[in-house]
Amino acid sequence: MSETTTKLRVAYLFNPDPVFYNELDKFLQGILTKLGAEVLPFELDDISIKTKANNISFYLRNSKEEFQFDAFIFYGYMSKFKEQAFNFLLTAMEKANKFVLHTTKSLEIMNNKLLSAFSFSNHHINIPETFTSFSIPSFRDLFEIHFQKDGKVEHSVTKALVDFGGDGVFKNTTSSWAINHFARYIWSKEYSLLQRLVPDSFGRSIRVILIGGKAVSLASYNDPFGDFRSNFNHEYKMESLENHEKKNEYISVAEKGLASISENILFAGVDLLDSKEMGIVLIEINAFPSMEDSSKATNKNLAEMMLTYFNERGLKFKQANGNK
Repeated sequence: MSETTTKLRVAYLFNPDPVFYNELDKFLQGILTKLGAEVLPFELDDISIKTKANNISFYLRNSKEEFQFDAFIFYGYMSKFKEQAFNFLLTAMEKANKFVLHTTKSLEIMNNKLLSAFSFSNHHINIPETFTSFSIPSFRDLFEIHFQKDGKVEHSVTKALVDFGGDGVFKNTTSSWAINHFARYIWSKEYSLLQRLVPDSFGRSIRVILIGGKAVSLASYNDPFGDFRSNFNHEYKMESLENHEKKNEYISVAEKGLASISENILFAGVDLLDSKEMGIVLIEINAFPSMEDSSKATNKNLAEMMLTYFNERGLKFKQANGNK
């Protein structure tokens, strides 16, 4: 078997919003090269798609030759402005029978907190009570029914359906705060969700990294100032839970949560809370979790582990589908 058939040709998309990801992209490309893959980096602005009967092909700017590759990888979140083009590209990659890190469907659910909550609920996974509404009057009624009792307001959290690093998450201590936060999203032509606050878990959350649906890393975020978002303050600390007495329980919830979205997700990070009142609660799943903190805490090279798995699965996919 020739080197061309045994080497995975990976089309690597540079993040079009490189504020957080420019160095990460180069770092991941370096690991793929070390693993023996042929890395073909490109920019979103430089690719074109040709579709005809029974064929989807790709071209890069300044080249008349078809862009040939076996697998496609992209890492990191992006602005909504670029997201529509990216979604078209990812769908085309799948339909053209290219191996991808995340499928269109699984990425859509993982990147949307409300769609994720629906999946978790359908598979009987413990989550905070989650609510949504589509107008200010209906939201006001919803809040009064579920969060105002005997003249008291129960604390809640408003979340953007899609956000990065907790910047779209707000704690509500009054009904006016909750309504204002909801109205702010409506004004921006976005929807949001409302969750009952898990009261006894401020400043601490658990991050489980999974490869091929199986947990490979377990650590906790701890905020030294008691912010309810455990990793929002830049001075947060992270510690390994690899030897924690409840390790197997955390892993079980994380693996079940990921499988509720799809049995075939190659890589993800699951965030949990451990509450005395509510038990182990699944908060969200991250399609592109930060690997650096968990790697330092657990002394594991998660980026290399993830890309090794991606490369191995990609080669099997290539062989099974007869890609040349």
